[in-house]
Amino acid sequence: ILGFFAVGTKDGASQKELLFALHKGVLTSSIFVIGFCAIIIYQLFDGREEYGWKIFACIIIGLVAGVLIGQATEYFTSYEYYPTKSITEAGITGPATVIIQGLGIGMISCVAPVLVLVATILGCDAL
Repeated sequence: ILGFFAVGTKDGASQKELLFALHKGVLTSSIFVIGFCAIIIYQLFDGREEYGWKIFACIIIGLVAGVLIGQATEYFTSYEYYPTKSITEAGITGPATVIIQGLGIGMISCVAPVLVLVATILGCDAL
C-alpha cells in the first residue's frame, strides 16, 4: 500500500515517465518489505536468531530476484527498448518476418528469468 503512494505522474506523461514511476513504486515497496521483515524476524526468532536471519536473507534474495525478473520483462516488452523495436522493424519485409522475429525475441526473453530463478534457488539453498 505504501508503494502505491510513491507512484505518481502528471497527466500526459510519456512512457518513460510512467515506467520511472512504476520503478519508484516497486523499489519503495521493496524497502518497506525489507524493513518490516527485519522487525518481524527480530521479534519472532528470539533465541533462534541465526535461523531467522537466514530466512531474512532468503526474503532479500527473493525480492532482488523479483525486481530483476521485472526489469528483464520490461526490457523485452517495452517499446522503449530494442527487442520490441526490432519486431516492428522486421515488419518492413512482411508479416512472416514479424512472426519469426517475435518468436526469436520471445525465446531469448526467457533466458534472463530462468537464470535469475536458478541463482535464487541455489542462493537460498546454500543458506
